[in-house]
Formats: sequence, C-alpha cells, structure tokens
Amino acid sequence: MKLDSLILVNWGQMHSGTFPMGEMTLFTGATGAGKSTMLDALQTVMTGANKDILSLNPGQDEVAQGQRSKKVVRGIEAYAVGAEFSNFSRKDGAQAYMAAVFRPSAGEEHLKPFTALVGVSARVEGAGDSRQAKLESLALVIIDDAVLTHDDFIKDPKTEECVAVERIAKHLQTKHPRLIDFNNKKTDYLCALFGRFRGKSSVTKEEATNAAKAWVKSIASRKIGDVHELVRDEILEFDAKQLQQDIDSISGLMRQVSNLRQESIRLQSNVTRLTELQNAILEACEAHEAHITQGFFVANLQLRSDDAAIAAHQLQIANADQETDENGGKILAWKLRVKALDEQRIALSARLQGIPVHNQKQELDATLAKAIAEANAILKTLSDSLTAAAQLEGAAKALISRQVPEGCDDLSNSIQRVAEAYAKTDFTRLATCHERIQEVSALEELNVGRLYELVQAFSGVNQGIDAIYDSLVGPNQSVSLSLASQFTVSATLKNRADELVGELGRKRGRLSQGQVTYPRITQAALRLLKEQFPAANVQVLCDLIEPKSEKSDSWQQAIEGYMGGTRFNLVVGVDFERDCVDYLKSRDVHATVVQGALCLKKESRLTIEADSIVQELRTANPIAQAYLASQYGGVKKVADIETLRSTPRGVTKDGVASGGHSMFLCEKVEPVFGQRARVQALERAERDLKVAEAEAHRLENIQKKLAEIKASLQWLKQPHFDASSLREQANLIEKTRETLSSLDITEVKELQDKLAGKVEEILNLQDFITIAEKRIGALDEVVQNANKAIRDVTANKQEHLREFENQIQRMKRLIEDNSSLEYAVLKAAVERKLQQDTEPLANARRTLGELAMKPSGLLATAREALFDYNSQAKSDERFVQAFTQHSDAQSFETSYASLVKLSQAVVTTLQGLQGVGLYNNRLELDNAVKSFHDVFTKQFCVEIKTRVDEGIRTLRQLNVELKNLKFGISSYSLDWSQWEPEFAEYLDFFEAVTLLADSAEPMDLFGETKLSDKHVKIRDRLVQLLLDDNHERATKDLLRIADYRNYRRYDIINETTSGGRMKLSEWATGSGGQLETPAYIVRAAVLTNRLKLFEKGPSLRLLVNDESFARMDDAHARAVLEFMRDKLDLQVLSAMPTQKSNALRNEFNREYSFTRLTPVANGELDFITDCDERILKPDKMRELWERQRQIAREKAKQLFDSANPVEETAEIKVAGE
Repeated sequence: MKLDSLILVNWGQMHSGTFPMGEMTLFTGATGAGKSTMLDALQTVMTGANKDILSLNPGQDEVAQGQRSKKVVRGIEAYAVGAEFSNFSRKDGAQAYMAAVFRPSAGEEHLKPFTALVGVSARVEGAGDSRQAKLESLALVIIDDAVLTHDDFIKDPKTEECVAVERIAKHLQTKHPRLIDFNNKKTDYLCALFGRFRGKSSVTKEEATNAAKAWVKSIASRKIGDVHELVRDEILEFDAKQLQQDIDSISGLMRQVSNLRQESIRLQSNVTRLTELQNAILEACEAHEAHITQGFFVANLQLRSDDAAIAAHQLQIANADQETDENGGKILAWKLRVKALDEQRIALSARLQGIPVHNQKQELDATLAKAIAEANAILKTLSDSLTAAAQLEGAAKALISRQVPEGCDDLSNSIQRVAEAYAKTDFTRLATCHERIQEVSALEELNVGRLYELVQAFSGVNQGIDAIYDSLVGPNQSVSLSLASQFTVSATLKNRADELVGELGRKRGRLSQGQVTYPRITQAALRLLKEQFPAANVQVLCDLIEPKSEKSDSWQQAIEGYMGGTRFNLVVGVDFERDCVDYLKSRDVHATVVQGALCLKKESRLTIEADSIVQELRTANPIAQAYLASQYGGVKKVADIETLRSTPRGVTKDGVASGGHSMFLCEKVEPVFGQRARVQALERAERDLKVAEAEAHRLENIQKKLAEIKASLQWLKQPHFDASSLREQANLIEKTRETLSSLDITEVKELQDKLAGKVEEILNLQDFITIAEKRIGALDEVVQNANKAIRDVTANKQEHLREFENQIQRMKRLIEDNSSLEYAVLKAAVERKLQQDTEPLANARRTLGELAMKPSGLLATAREALFDYNSQAKSDERFVQAFTQHSDAQSFETSYASLVKLSQAVVTTLQGLQGVGLYNNRLELDNAVKSFHDVFTKQFCVEIKTRVDEGIRTLRQLNVELKNLKFGISSYSLDWSQWEPEFAEYLDFFEAVTLLADSAEPMDLFGETKLSDKHVKIRDRLVQLLLDDNHERATKDLLRIADYRNYRRYDIINETTSGGRMKLSEWATGSGGQLETPAYIVRAAVLTNRLKLFEKGPSLRLLVNDESFARMDDAHARAVLEFMRDKLDLQVLSAMPTQKSNALRNEFNREYSFTRLTPVANGELDFITDCDERILKPDKMRELWERQRQIAREKAKQLFDSANPVEETAEIKVAGE
C-alpha cells in the first residue's frame, strides 16, 4: 500500500485542499516555511494522534510529546487553531481534518483503496500571553473502498464551513457505508490501520505499535555518533517511559518494605514504651488505691478503738465503786475498836500521873533523849561532810584525768587550777575520821568516851578542802563557770548544725520524690493557685524542661545560670492567665506567670537557629516551648569570650554571657532541668547532709562530754568539820545517865508497859484506817479520770466519725474515677483485715503516712514514661494528658482520674497495637515483600534477562532482512558478540534470580538464599539504589542498568562481493558520509522488518524523510534514493531545504514547494503558508542536468586554457628539463 493523496483542512497556516503524492515526492522550501507541517499531518494519521508514538516535526529536533523542554510543545490542537507562539489564526476555535488516501501498489490489485481520517476540534483558552490551545474532541475513522477529497469535509462551499468533528462520521457514512468510527479508541484505530496495510481487518497491538514507532522513527535524520550507538538507539526498541514506571514501582515497593520494617521496629518500640508507661501508671494508681483503702481501714480502726476505750473506762469505774464500798465498811469497824482502846489508855495514864517518880523519870528521859539526838545530829553532819569531801576528791580526780574537748581552753585552765589545789590537800585523815564515825554510829548506845576521841580526831581536818571546792564550783574562775560558758557556745553551734541537717534532710526528701526546691515565693504562689484554680493546671517552668541529650548536659549549667529565676516562672492555661495574676496581686504574692497566649502567637513567626541555647532543651508543653523560643531563641551558644564580644545575646559553656550590650557572669545556680539534674542535686544533697550530720554529731559529743562534767559537779557540797559541840552533848549524856540509874521505877515500869501496848494497838488500827481512806481517795480519782477519759473519747469520736465519712467519700470518688473498682469489694476487704489484723492503731497510722508519700513519686515515673513515649510517637499517637508533680496524697486525687483515663487509653492503644497494629503491619509487610519479590524478579530481573535475549532475536531477524538488502557490492550484518564488562555481572545476577524464581522452593531474596557472595553484593547495590534518597541520581543509574541495550557492544560488519570483511567501528579511514550509508541501510532494514516488506502478502511501502541527507554528499544521497526506490520499491516522501534539493531534484517525480507569504491577513497572524505543486520529469531533468554539466565543463576548460596558454607551458617544460 502506498499513499495516494493527503487531505488537509484547517491545518496550521496551510491552505485546505487535497495534495496528491507521487512515487518520489519532494518537499522543499526555506526553514520554517511549512514542510514539516504537512509531514506532521501525515504522521498524525499514521499514529492516530497517539502521544506515545507521535513525534511532531522530528527533523527540527523539537520536543517529543510528553518530554520536558523550554520550547512550547507542538500538538495537533495547536495546528487546529493555527497557533504561532501566543497568536492564533483561528482564535475562535476550529474543526481540523487530516486524511490519508492509500492505494494498492503493484501486485496488490486485489486490495481496495481506503481513507484514514483524524478529525480534531479545538478551542483557545486563557487570556493574553497565557492563552493556549485546548483539545475538545477527536475523531478516528477509516473508510474502506473510498477515496475522499477535500470537498467531503466542507459543509458549505461558499463559506467553506467545515463539518463538525462530532458529526463527521455520520456525515460521511451517508456516502460511504463502509465507514468505521473508532470513537477515540486510538489503539483499535492503529491496529485497524496497519491491519489494512497487511490486507487484514486488524493486527495485534504489539505489531501495530512496533510498526508505527518504526515508521515514525524513520522520518528524522539523526546525527550518527558511532556504530554502537547507531545499533543500540536506532534498532533496539526502548520504552523509557514504561521502564521508568517499572523502576518507580519497584522502588516504591522496596521503600514500602523498608518503611514497613522500620514501622514494625517502631511499633515494637511503642509496645515496649507503652508497657512501661502502663506499668508506671498502674503502680501509681495502685499506690493511691492502697493509700485510700488504708485510710478507710485506719478510720474504722479508730472508731473501734474509741468504743473499746469507753467500755474499758466504764468497767474501771464499776470496779472502783465496788472496792470503795468494801473499804468504807472496814474503816467503820476499825474506828469503833480505836475508841474502846483509847478509853483504856486514858485510865492507865491517870494512874501513872499519881506516882512522883514517874514525873522525875519523864524529865530525865526527855533530857537524855534530847542530848542523844543532838549528838546523833552532830555525827550525821560530820558524816555528811565526810561524804561531801569524798565526792569532792572523786570529782577532782575524775576531772583531772578527763580529756577536755577540743576548743575548750577556759575549761582546761579551770581544771588545771583544780589539779593544783588537789595536790596540796591530804585526804587520808578523812578516811580515818570516817571509820571512827561508822564505829560510833554502829553502837546501840552512844559511848561517851568515843565521842571525846572523835572531837580530837576532827581537829584541823578542814585544811585545803575549801580551795578544791572553790576551784570546782566557786564563784571565781571555777570549772562550773567555765563549763556554763562553754556549754552556751556549743549549744548555739549545735542548734545551727541541727537546723542545717533538718533543711538538707527536707531537701533530700523532696528531691527523692522527684520534686525541685522552689523559691519561697514560687512555693506560696503554686499552693495558692492550685487551691484557687485547680483547672488551670498550674506548673513550674523548670518541671517541664529537659536537656535534649547527654551532650546538652555540658551546656546546662551555663543555660540555667543565664535563665536564672525565670526557671521558676509559673505556667498556667492560657484562659486562666488574667485570673491567676489578679489573684496573686490580691494576695500580695510577687510571683511571675508566663504570657502563654502571647508566646504561642509569636512562635509561628520565630526562627530558632541551630546554635541557639533552645536547641539544647526539649519540652512537651507547647506553652513552655513557645516561651523558650520567644525569650531565649535568640541566645546563642558561643565558643569563647572573643566571639561573645560581637554577639548581642549569647553565653559560653563556662557561664560568661552577653545581653543588653553588656557582658557579665551568670550566677551559679543549682541545675533543675530534667531527671538527671534532680539526681545530681539529690547526690549533692546527700553528700552535704552527711557532712552536716558529722558536724552535728561532733558537737553533740562535745555537749555530752560537757554534760557529763556538769553532772559530776551538780551535787557537790562544801564540807564543814566543826566537832566542838559534840563534847558538850557527851558531858550531858554522861550526867543524865548517872541520875537515872539512882531512881526506883518498878511500879512505873509495869504501868508503862501496859500503856505502851494499848498505844501500839491504837497506832496500828489508825494506820489501817489511813491506808483504807487513802485507797478510797485513789479510787475516787480513778473514777474521775475514767469519766474524763470517757468524755474526751466521746468528744473526739465526733471528729473520728467525720473522718470516717470523709474516707467513705474518698472511696466513692475512687470508684467514680475508676469503674473497675467496687465499693462492696473494697469494704469487704477492709472488714476482713479488721477481723484478722491485730495491728496497733499507731502502726496503722504510720503505714498510712508511708503510703501517702508513694503516689507522688510514682507519678513522676509515669510522667517520665509518658514523656519518653510521646517524644518517640507520631503526633496522632501521642497522649495529650499532662500531670503535675504533687507534694501530698490529697492533691494527688486530682490526677488520679486522668491517670485512670490515660491507663484505659494506653490499654486500648496497646491492645490495638498487639492485636491489630502489629498483625496488620506483619500482614502488610508480608504482602509487600511478596509483591516486591514478584515485581523485582518478574518485572526487573527476569524482564531484563528476557529483553537481553529478545534483543538478540531482534538483531538476528534484522540480519535476515539485511541479507536481502545489498547496496552495490556491499552487504551489511550486525554483530553483538562482545559483552560490556560492567553489565555482565548484572546479567549473571539476573540469571541466578531467574533460576531461583523458576524453582519450586519459596524464595526470599533478603533472607537465607542460595545467592553467592558476589550476587549478594549486587543485590545489596540494587537495593541501595532503590532506597537512595537522591531519587534522580538513583533512577538514572537504575535506568542504565535496566536498559537491556547496554549489556552488549554492537557493531556493523561490511562484507563485499570480493570477500572483504570489515567492522565499521574499526574503519578508521571511513568518512562521515560513508557511515551514513550503512546507517540508512540498517534503518531501512528495521523499517522493512516492522512493516513486513519481505513477508508474503501486502505491506505498507511508504518512507518519509525530514531534513534528509543533511550530512551526506550528493553521490551517496542519490545512491540511497535509488536503493530505496529501485531495490525496495518504497514510495519516498522527502523534505529538505531548497539549496540541498537542487542536486537531487531529478530523482523525484513530484515536488511541493513551501513558501511563507507575508503580509497576509490570517486571523491574528500576518502570514500564510503557500504550497506550490510541481510535476517533475526525471528523464528530461537528467538530460538537462547532463547538458548543463557539459556546458559547465567546457566553460571551465576554456577558462583554464585562457589562463594557461600552451607556449608558456612548453617553455616551462623545457626549462624544467
């Protein structure tokens, strides 16, 4: 089949009409005159406007459809509206038609002509320079057994109005019933078109596409770089777009596998962190629940204790009343007996009064008794003085031998004076005197002679003792005075040490519970705001900030020193800022509240540089983050002071800072940011506490030693040894005894014995009465105390009942906050404990106090776990709950409900991850791995190997074609025997993967496979390219690897009839034109192969060249044209510039000369394309050319002869001889 004519309607700037085509048709004209416009119309018909095949104006190397370029892409819609840059000859839209009439060639007389038609409806969209052509509709039609003309498309010949594209099929079908409308189905159209070239109704999509691509590819004359590129680029098919899609698909799957694996690791990590968070929450909740339960238990135990105490006191009153009644009866009986005995005593006393000797004896007995009593009193005084002297001696000796505490110099001097006085005193006489007093006192009756000896023995014994007493406890420079002074000093130091120990102990306690030591103002403000605004979520800034990493610790001291007191600013909810500040003002508390709303508003406009100190900190609180960015985002980390000089706001690691156009030293502060700082502060507090405790212990030991010395002096008395009065009492005793011995007292003695018996019995009974009365008094006191105790217990019981009710309410709130708990169950557990447990109330209260401290500490752990999870989780996976650090169990209740809700959310998330998330991830990962294996093996590895093999088959088929194409004495064949070393190892890998894919065993390219180490390296290299972040570079490398054409080195072998054989790549003397010739032969072979020229049956015999033979001399160009026309029987349509066409015009039988006529009104344009048809006679032209050549040769000869006469030439020859 050959092209009979081409019909154009509203195509570019050309006149509409029918353009007949000859066997050899030439398109000439200046560049841009319109030659390619006509060829583009033919190409549109041949490709069905399929953008994957269509390549408009290929000879000018313009843009292929769908590629990127700075040029404006030329499309069929642009031709339809007559686009020329931003102007249009048909700006109101147009209906454009391109129709090609094909006729049977020689030997195909059994076929019928047909017309292939493409209709385009387009409009202009936009405004100004941005206007562009827009395709509205497309018609693809084939009319069998029909030869259309231009008139078939014109609705009104007078106005030249065209038939609308939407109606063209119906319009033509009235005249031509064998019309097929493909309804914009380009593939069906293409298959039908190339099927008719083969004498069939249709061919396969692959055959039609390959033929169309080969035909389009043959139009443009491309520069030939070398033989290898010629074969690779011109012969072997390469769909870069499809290959790009395959690589993108494989890369996407590989990234999906990689991402899913990373997601699996992340999900597993999330499960671990969530488990840790849940455990921390449960521990905190259980600690709080245990505290509430213990409080309920203590309240019950207190009420039980109250009831037991009242019952015990009531029993005590009853027992006391019974015992009082019994003692009252006994007292009454004893008093009656005393009355009777007293009457008998009175009678005996009266009888004694009537005896004279009795009265005399009474006086002497009284005098003797008085003297003896005086003597015994003197002996007692002397004995006490001896004891006091002995105590003085012992105290002095002990004090002299005692080691005085360090720093007590005055005390040491006082003790030295004691030692000097002690050395001058003789205590041996005192021991002798003490022994004699003991002997005298031991006698039943005082011995007057011994008393006289004692008086002599105590004479002068007092010498030196007074000095010792004064040195010990005297009013001047005594040990007692020095001791009092030293004790006062040590007590002051001890009190200070105890205060320091207490302060450090409290600090350690707070730090051990995760609390920071806030300034007093911050503590007061925090307490007030929590009480007044519990919903404001009041927090201290330092509790919300953490160092970002361990590297940040080196900057922490300097950063916190720079921030100073602002670390203890208060952070509240933005809706509570005004209320909180007003309240603090009313309470005269000068604390600072962060302007959270303002900071959040400014944050979006702030840019935090990489060297800002804020980059060393992290916080999950948005207000704290915004405040840091606003206040300290501009503070830079500076290496040294020299750099600091030019830094407006900065700080060095050693704490030198700048700000306000000044440089200064940051204050030394105790770091409070983060858990690590709190741990370090706790360690420092423990060290300081140990030092303070050691000092307090030392001072306590000093006080103990001083107290021991003071105790040894406390009971010392000054001895007095005056025995002179003892001599007088001895004389009186001696005389009184002599008088008594001279009296007769027999009768008196008898009466006195009886009287003494009565008196003794009376005294005994009175003792019994006294004891009984005292017992009754004691019992009365017992009753009073018991009644008072009952009143006290009863009064306190009301408070205990209120506490009991409070504990019940706390239990109920606990259950309201946690629906998994039941009041009946908790109450039953407490009751069982009350029945089984014998724990004292004091122990139970101590346990309650210990439990009260646990929740706050465990909450800090939960906060750390929550922060750790949120910092690693995605934004939609994070938990928004935030918990404030609490200092007591009561305030912890405000966080319990949030903890329970968070626990439920964590459990739900954890169950979702464990039950669904990880399962889905594993399922997605398995599916992704299977998909990747399938695509990677089949669409990449196996496909590349298959394409390499198919490429060889293609070359073999072309060699068969080339055997039929002899050019003069030369014939050509393709050679592909040489491998590219770089790609051989890739092909080896692809073959190994193909074998694994064909095996029955399951394959895992990334697990334990049978790949060799060399293949594993290639696999890893490909995977690395598939995952490379530099997508453009990686895709370029993968495209190079996936391009099967790169795996071999190609060559063309030239064989002559004389037996010569030469590879063109080794043809060093070959010229560029000589290489063009085999290039045309090879291209022709490709085209004949695709168009099935040498197979049985009809085929398309149409070859179009644009800008042909640009780099070929006339002789070679003429030979190629003759080869195409005579050897291959091809219809040739060739476009070339006018200048180049002159030498070849005699090879063509028809010519269209294109000219741009201007100025001509043409819509928005000022030109049209004029096409002048010429019928050429090649034989006449050859004769004319031959005559012209003869004339030119003769003229040249004459010019030469005239310039070089024969005589002159002869003379020169003779001279030369």
